[in-house]
Amino acid sequence: MRKSLNKNMRFFIIPAFILIFTACHSKKKLVDERIKIDNLPKSDTTIELKGDGINRKSWEFFSGRMGVDFIDESGQELSGTVSLRMRKDSVVWFTVSVAMGIQVAKGLITRDSVFLLDLYHREYFKVGIAEFTKNLGAPVSLRNLQNIIIGNPVFDSLNYRYNSEYKGWFVNETKVGNLVFVNSNSNIDSSFILQNGTNNQLKSLYEGNKSAGAFSVAETLFLRAFTDKKTVQIRIAFTTASDSYIPSYPFQIPADYKQKD
Repeated sequence: MRKSLNKNMRFFIIPAFILIFTACHSKKKLVDERIKIDNLPKSDTTIELKGDGINRKSWEFFSGRMGVDFIDESGQELSGTVSLRMRKDSVVWFTVSVAMGIQVAKGLITRDSVFLLDLYHREYFKVGIAEFTKNLGAPVSLRNLQNIIIGNPVFDSLNYRYNSEYKGWFVNETKVGNLVFVNSNSNIDSSFILQNGTNNQLKSLYEGNKSAGAFSVAETLFLRAFTDKKTVQIRIAFTTASDSYIPSYPFQIPADYKQKD
């Protein structure tokens, strides 16, 4: 159990669903739901329209509490509760609890690094944001991760264009592309991050609405990460959500904690 626990911590330190939960084995099988794109959409299938038809939520602070369920391709199922605080383009702070509200982890994600305290084993992990995100199906930044949680387009670019072949809005950045599908209100229904030159993808599926004050987040967010080596599914159910000002993000590595690779 210890070995499996540390492996999950290293490879799936994702904001709002850190995987240090009580584990049990399941017979659930994951379905490969990668969008069937052999190559990223070409410019000749992209329609130049004025405006991209995607609603963008304006926010500065976000906090929430959520239930999280995780399943990997081996059938291992993990569950827990995450408390989350975010400031736009600055920081993600979180705690993780398991049965009976026992807190087992605390973490901090900055623009450069990911820190995780394993409160049970009195150890901590530190990895660069680039190393961390390469396990998500596509390399993305702190800002991109926050956009996924909020329900905005992954990139802040206003250059999304309608793709007639896939009937969604698409933009291609240096390393990854983002294909977004919207509902009748122009809010995002689903979003695919596609890593250029690979078959790696990260799918985000949004269901329902949970008011956070001036904006809403999805009541339920499904994430599915696909790489050549692993497939992961994460279900996030928001129980609380707020856009109120957040005064602090308390995080300190105790002197007696040992760093783990």
